[in-house]
Amino acid sequence: SMQCMVDVGTDGCGFEQPLEAALKALAPSFSDGVSFAPGVGHGDEANAGFMREDALLIVIALSDEDDCSLKDTSVMRPPGQLDANDPADAQLLLQGMNVRCHDNPGAVYDVGRYVAGLKSLRAYDDLVMFFAIAGMPPADVDEGTLASYALDNLDEREAFYDALLADPAMQETIDDLGTPSPDDDMLTPACDTAQGKAFPARRLVDVARGFGANGLVQSICQEDLGPAVTAIL
Repeated sequence: SMQCMVDVGTDGCGFEQPLEAALKALAPSFSDGVSFAPGVGHGDEANAGFMREDALLIVIALSDEDDCSLKDTSVMRPPGQLDANDPADAQLLLQGMNVRCHDNPGAVYDVGRYVAGLKSLRAYDDLVMFFAIAGMPPADVDEGTLASYALDNLDEREAFYDALLADPAMQETIDDLGTPSPDDDMLTPACDTAQGKAFPARRLVDVARGFGANGLVQSICQEDLGPAVTAIL
């Protein structure tokens, strides 16, 4: 059942890669122009039959951190695997594990890979939708805010995303927690509520933006995710 499929817990890799995971799960092994390291797409292998020929494809990313889909995994080696005498490794030793994605933007795939890659899985763009329920201030994406923009209009939609990404809470700022060690460094949360804290999901926002009227974002920090799901529906 769907409940079993999504009940995966929080014990997996600490470097969330929902965009790469979704694309690799859905793309066929013979995808033109899309390569995976390691391996190939699973769309016609382990996940064969998941997508019907004329079905609407809806991808929803639910995360309290931003995407960190890596094309260079070497930057995520823990301190114990680094050589302080190697200049590149010495630089990594100055970076806490929680901020490695932020500090090494060249190690992650450009978000255009996922906009183009997911759209390529269906014959028409209108058959693909992308939604993110992730780190952003709830007030920036609540019902009242969404109602103030005509999101089916390009200019209004761009203004909505511009305002969201310009919010000071959505900027990636490193908090050293007042200690000299980089080990506990982390990004400042985009939202911190009774539901928990989440960090600026700028990459996920950019992908939703790339889907135009077929994309939308909501906050994982909302007290009740019911309105978020309603907005997506």
